[in-house]
Amino acid sequence: MAACAPTEGAPVDAFGGTIPADAPEGKAFYQPPDPLPPGAPGDVLWAAPLDEVPAGSVGWRILYHSVSVHGAATAVSGLVLAPDRDAPRGGFPVVSWAHGTTGAADACAPTRLRNPLPPLAAELLAAGYVVVATDYEGLGTPGPHPYLVGSSEGRSVLDAARAAAELEGLHVSRKVVVWGHSQGGHASLFAGEMAPWYSPELEVVGVVAGAPASDLTALLTADVDVPAYGALVITAAYAWAAVYRDAALSDVLSEAAVDRLDAIEEECLFGVDAVFDRPLAELRTGDLRVAEPWPRLLEENTAGTTAIAAPVLLIQGDLDDLIPADTTTALADRLCRLGGGPVELLRYPDAGHSSVLSESQDDMLAWIAGRFAGQEAPSLCEG
Repeated sequence: MAACAPTEGAPVDAFGGTIPADAPEGKAFYQPPDPLPPGAPGDVLWAAPLDEVPAGSVGWRILYHSVSVHGAATAVSGLVLAPDRDAPRGGFPVVSWAHGTTGAADACAPTRLRNPLPPLAAELLAAGYVVVATDYEGLGTPGPHPYLVGSSEGRSVLDAARAAAELEGLHVSRKVVVWGHSQGGHASLFAGEMAPWYSPELEVVGVVAGAPASDLTALLTADVDVPAYGALVITAAYAWAAVYRDAALSDVLSEAAVDRLDAIEEECLFGVDAVFDRPLAELRTGDLRVAEPWPRLLEENTAGTTAIAAPVLLIQGDLDDLIPADTTTALADRLCRLGGGPVELLRYPDAGHSSVLSESQDDMLAWIAGRFAGQEAPSLCEG
């Protein structure tokens, strides 16, 4: 990984590694070289130090190699945070965070936002873990963002974990827990499915999915009148039409919706929500379950159809108005029937879609600690 090798005059950070002195600044950071230089998934193109990190830690924004939705080499942005101390024997365990929906415009990439840090970053660092967080393919970097496309999200999450091992001087272990919420729950589940064949050198010891967007047929075809729901449906349709060449928007979206699609490349989630704040009946004209290839795409991108070898923790708030609690219960049942690793489902009666993150914090941290310690995972699956 020549891009992160020590260079003459490069500053030395607190843990003894080096930071490349020639990483581009501003928006140029997210513009990879054209053509993209050779590299394996997870190889780091460049890194730049983060100015504001939790006390007792160091961090970088990174641009790293991954594989696009169409199987081509691509570059994805993200960040790495590490405890500012010597690594334990075997290296720091890694938590790879998959973020929830922020939007599909490049400006909505989490590392471009005012606060780019993942939830619970300080707590995870204090526990002795390296935290990595992908922006996902096409979010911040060139090209469309394959929103709710499981294979793309899974590769971004796993390659971010690979990238941590590529930073000079940062000693990480092979043990990884992937964790995500909402869209990120969808991403973490696909990462768990893909890890044994896509990144076999990583030892994924746990998968945490909070309020996961798992059953996309149920999610994207429902008639739900809540804030942000229309924005999610429109963003998914727009993204799929951009990355799947045989998917026509005119089959599923009204003319009124199509006329406003520029907002998706200009606004983040709440701005898109404001543009499409109208009944879903006025936005959709066709049923995604009927007009091909949409039914096939719904099936391909629904999580929980392939066994996950690692232990899985599902987290769900009963007051969630975006992800129905029964879809997460059904996901747990599917995973048990598939016969993969242990499956645990924790439900929080008073939690909504976002508040479940804080409600589940202590339980989730304890579950992750158990996986890194090699303890037997709890399971609701019989037998």
